[in-house]
Amino acid sequence: MSPSFAILLGILIGFIAGAVAGLWLAGSKTKAEQRLREQGDLSSGAQIATLQRELDRARAEAEARGLQVRQLDAGLATQSTLAAERLNSLAALDQQSESLRQQLLAATQPKNVRRSRSASSPPPLKMSALTPSKSSNFSPTPRSS
Repeated sequence: MSPSFAILLGILIGFIAGAVAGLWLAGSKTKAEQRLREQGDLSSGAQIATLQRELDRARAEAEARGLQVRQLDAGLATQSTLAAERLNSLAALDQQSESLRQQLLAATQPKNVRRSRSASSPPPLKMSALTPSKSSNFSPTPRSS
């Protein structure tokens, strides 16, 4: 073998060995990247699943609160209507009471006027009650003891 052929053969074997080693390293790097990507995908998938559960829970809470708000609004509307009806009833009863009071006052007023006239004039005084009698020891000056 000639020295130039040996050099050429060494270069060719080095090139083939370098290509095989490069392919092997590239394959292992690709596998490592693929594993990392899968782990990231699993991690992302777990995070997405966690976020989806949180979103579902938040939606359920929002729906429950919305239902509670609608129920409270309906209850308030019912109570408001009931309160308005009661207020109208009280106003009507107040008017009836005032009307009956006026009728009663009108019906009893002539009797009260007669009674008040007779009650306002006192009975006549007897003069004997104001004059001292001889049997009583009435004296205009105070007694000394």
